[in-house]
Amino acid sequence: MRRVAHAMLRHSPLTSMKRSAVTDSEKCKNLVEVIESPLHGIKILSMNNAPDNVLSSSMLGMILSCIGEVCDPEKGKCRGIVLTSSLPNIFSAGLDLQFLCTDMSYDSFSSYWKQLQALYVTLNTLPV
Repeated sequence: MRRVAHAMLRHSPLTSMKRSAVTDSEKCKNLVEVIESPLHGIKILSMNNAPDNVLSSSMLGMILSCIGEVCDPEKGKCRGIVLTSSLPNIFSAGLDLQFLCTDMSYDSFSSYWKQLQALYVTLNTLPV
């Protein structure tokens, strides 16, 4: 997968790629943009959660939703995805520490943690 990402970035700048939203969700369009790669069957998921692409509950949900749309076998064969950032000089700040430091209920924490685990498992078990 790294070779595909490096080859794609080396031979074709992101600015020249055809942009296409896969889902109708306005939130998904705001937080995660799906970009059509010049390489057949490769999709780029570009995070856009300014200022630092923190993995908030809504961001985790949108990434999972977009992966589900892009990798849906009924919509076509996806050979690979590249997760990147629309923000200059930053990929992601990681977990939403402000949320985790609040006085939250066990159910709130459990829900957030399950989303994070779902993303991890989804990314590690994708058949692409």
